Parts: sequence; structure tokens; C-alpha cells
Amino acid sequence: MVKYPASTMSAKAKVSGSVVAGFPSPAEQYLEPPLDLNELLVRRPAATYFVRVEGDSMVGAGISDGDLLVVDRSLRPADGDVIIASVDGDFTVKTLRLGNGEWWGD
Repeated sequence: MVKYPASTMSAKAKVSGSVVAGFPSPAEQYLEPPLDLNELLVRRPAATYFVRVEGDSMVGAGISDGDLLVVDRSLRPADGDVIIASVDGDFTVKTLRLGNGEWWGD
């Protein structure tokens, strides 16, 4: 490494891009277009909304505190589906169960 006295260095150095430390990745030359999550996840925009999870009661179903759920209210629920339910005026996420002709949430 060559060292130069501070008096010989310019106060207005130009930055000319970036450099990779290590081995360059061939994938850096190929950039995919941005993903549109609405296009990928929303089939019926008028019936779909997003909701953020608060709490850990659904971690067994792979849903954690802070997760963002995509909810399509036009779908007909079936036994074992994860649903958004209104319980005593509050919304909650549950697993829908059917047994003996009755529905309930786990």
C-alpha cells in the first residue's frame, strides 16, 4: 500500500462507483424487475385487505407477531383454514374448525 502525505491529497476527491471486497458475483450483472406484491398476492382487489398481526397465539401456524397477512374476504372458509374472526367486536386471527356441525376457532 502506498502512503501519500496529507498535503498532496485533494480535498475534493471524486467517487467513481463501488468495488466488491472478495469475489465478484455473476448475479450482480443481472437485475430482475421489481416485484409487485399486489400482482402476486391479490386476486380480488375489491375483497382483499392487509392486516398486521399483534401477538403470538398463532406461532404454531407459522404466523408471528408483526407479520402482515393478506386477507381475501371473498373466499369461502373451510375446516383448518386460517381466518380473521370478529369476537365480541374485536378482530382476531384463528384456525377455523368444524366438528359435530359446529364451527369454532382454535
